[in-house]
Amino acid sequence: MLGQRTPLVLLVFILAGASLALPMAAPLAAPLAAQEIQLIGELRPRHEQRSPDFPSAPAADVMMRTRLGVAMGLSESLALRVVVQDVIAFGGSGTESGWDPDPDLFVGFVEVSEFLGSGVAVRAGRQEISLGNERLVSRNNWGHRGQRFDAVRLLGGRGAVSADLFSARLAGGSGSRWLHGAHAAIPLQADESLHLYALHNREGEESGTTHYTGGGHARVEAGGVEWILEGYLQRGERQGVSVSAYQFASGAARTFDRVRTQLLYEHYSGDDGRGDRLGSFDRLRGSNHGFHGYADLFTSLPQNAGGRGLGDLNLSATMDLGFGTEFQLKVHRFRVVEPRDLSSGRFGEELDLVLTHRPRSGVTLEAGLSRVWAGPALEELRGLERNLTFGYAMVGLVF
Repeated sequence: MLGQRTPLVLLVFILAGASLALPMAAPLAAPLAAQEIQLIGELRPRHEQRSPDFPSAPAADVMMRTRLGVAMGLSESLALRVVVQDVIAFGGSGTESGWDPDPDLFVGFVEVSEFLGSGVAVRAGRQEISLGNERLVSRNNWGHRGQRFDAVRLLGGRGAVSADLFSARLAGGSGSRWLHGAHAAIPLQADESLHLYALHNREGEESGTTHYTGGGHARVEAGGVEWILEGYLQRGERQGVSVSAYQFASGAARTFDRVRTQLLYEHYSGDDGRGDRLGSFDRLRGSNHGFHGYADLFTSLPQNAGGRGLGDLNLSATMDLGFGTEFQLKVHRFRVVEPRDLSSGRFGEELDLVLTHRPRSGVTLEAGLSRVWAGPALEELRGLERNLTFGYAMVGLVF
C-alpha cells in the first residue's frame, strides 16, 4: 500500500516515463516580459538503501519531492515567483513518515529590477540562496526539502563582476536563525574566478551563538592545470564560549580529453579540548552532500566530527561517456584533526560511484553506490560499528 497519496504517486511515475519521449520546457533563465506567465515545477522520486541503518535513516526509503509554481512578469521591472512544495515517503502518510502531511510554501518572492534606476535588483520574500561553490551558503538541493530563507537581497554588479548583499532568516525549524552577508564573484580570465565572502550568523539570543566568517575561494589556471584555493577565518561566540576557527582547501584539477581529474585536501579546524576557546569551524548554511561523500557521514559540521575537526583528502575522476551520460568515481580519506582522547584519528575511507544520464533538457536519471570503511573514530563518536554501504536511484524532472 502506498497510503493516501497513491493517485499522486502513480501520476508522478507516469509523467516520469512520458518525459523521456516528450520535449520538456527549459527552466526559467531570463527575466519575464510584462504580463508573461510561466509554469515551473519539479518531480523527483528517490529510492535509498543503507546498511547498516546510520545515523538514524531507515534501511530502505523512497521519498518523493514535488514542486509546482508560477513565475509572472507584473510589469517591465516587477516580477513574482511562487512555488509550493510537497515531500512524502512512499508507504505512509506524511505524519507517519516524519514529514509534514501538507504542502507548504517553498518559494514566494517579488523582485524589482533596476531599483530606483540604479542597475540594482531587490528581491524580497521566501527564496533559495546559493553563493559560489555552496560550501557556506547553499540551497541544499540534495535534501528532500531543500533549504530556503525569508530574506531581502540586493543583487547587482558592474561589468562581469556580480555582488549580493542580503539579510536572511532560515525558513522552517525552530528558533531564530539569522544570516547576514555580502558575496562578490569576480571573473579573472577564461574559466578562472574569485569569490569573496563576509558573513554574520546569529542563532538567537538564548543560544549565545554568533559567528563572523570571512574569506573566499579561487580557481586559476597555470601550465594546463587548474589550481584550487579556498580559505576562511571564523570568530565569535558559540553557546557563550569564544570561537577562533578556520577552514582551508587546496588542490589541482586537470582535464584529459573526456576525463576530468581532481585532487583536493579540505581541512576544518577542531577544538583542542582546553575549554577556554572553541576551535571547531561551523559550516553555517552550506551544502551537506557534494563535498564529503554521498553516504552523508558529515552532513553537519562541527557536530558530526564531535567538534574535533575534519581533514578530507579526496581524489575524483569524472568521465564524459557521450550521449548525455557521465560517470564519476571519488575516493575520500577522512581523518580527525584534533583526536584528543580518541584511540585513533581515523574516521575512515569512502568510495563513491555515480552514473548520471540526461536524455534531454530537464530530465536527469541518476544512480549511485557508496562504500564506507569505518575507522575507530566513527565508532567512538558516531556509533558506526561496521562498514557501511549506501545506494540510491533518482529521477529528476524539471519544467
